[in-house]
Amino acid sequence: MTDATHEEALRAQIAAAFRVELLAALDGRSSAEAAVRRATDQVLDALDATGPPGRESPAARWARERGVALALMTRLQANGRRRGIPAMAARQLAQDPNDPSEIDRLARRFRRLWAK
Repeated sequence: MTDATHEEALRAQIAAAFRVELLAALDGRSSAEAAVRRATDQVLDALDATGPPGRESPAARWARERGVALALMTRLQANGRRRGIPAMAARQLAQDPNDPSEIDRLARRFRRLWAK
């Protein structure tokens, strides 16, 4: 979930919690103070349960990229490619496909991965 999506979901949840509790207070079913306290508790419980979206650790990012690279190289091999599979995968997965140093770095990493 992206930061913007997480923030939108959190805002919607806060609005819904306060809306329900404040409508109960307006109808006379509870005091305004109690309604705000219950709504705040609901929001804090939801924050504790989900937590803010964290940054992906380098090890987790590399594990994800390794899985994507292996899947792509396996698909290229299944399509009949034999030579240059790591280089083709590197070109497709590079953030900047026009940067030869990035492609070389990824291709070297993918060759080592593919050789295992």
